[in-house]
Amino acid sequence: MITKKIISFIFLFTLHTLSFSQESKEKQLMAEIQVLDPDAIGDKEIKKINGIIAECKKMDYKDCLAFSYAVMANIYFRDNDKIKALAYINKIDDEKLIYSGTSSNILYYVKNTQSTIYQDAGKYMAALKKLDEMPQDIKDNPCINYRVQLKKGTVHDETKNAKEAFISFKEAYRLSKVCRSHPDYFPPNQRNRISETYAATPYLATAFLQINKLDSAKIYISEALKDIEVLRKTGSFN
Repeated sequence: MITKKIISFIFLFTLHTLSFSQESKEKQLMAEIQVLDPDAIGDKEIKKINGIIAECKKMDYKDCLAFSYAVMANIYFRDNDKIKALAYINKIDDEKLIYSGTSSNILYYVKNTQSTIYQDAGKYMAALKKLDEMPQDIKDNPCINYRVQLKKGTVHDETKNAKEAFISFKEAYRLSKVCRSHPDYFPPNQRNRISETYAATPYLATAFLQINKLDSAKIYISEALKDIEVLRKTGSFN
């Protein structure tokens, strides 16, 4: 089952992976939100974001609105206000903010957030649909697609679809190996997160157990234990 810890990691990673240049007013407004510390957002910051939303609406800035709504949805989801989280995430589709010119980094953050909140609400088909709508350049990046596949696996796991969960976790495991072999796929400011790719191994071990392949599960459990030792030596595991 997906945990708040996993969701929190996705929120932090996707928010701080986004990079907005100062070439337009819309990007300047989004950058004002990006620099906020997700763990420290309170009433003052929410008021600021709502002010940015109002300005983006006035100027019909679709990317800014989609991004701002996703951030607000994540904030309320973090605070266990799931009704408001769903309300904000639904605004993205209701207001038709995703269009042919939406940038890939906005699409990734928005669709990841939509999928997370729909999954938590038990809207599993909607959650999978949002993951399937990821742009091609995201799918082509193993260090990002790894997370998409891992998340897809957790959705299938919650619906007791062991076969599809296994397929997703196996693909996440394959991509995690590619990612560790080619860390340049990570954004430069995120390469210290490469240790997190090891998470695919225990998921795959569990998936083998779910389909009653015990010998294979033992292999990946053993690998996961070895990974822990590697991470301990590098100071990435406490």
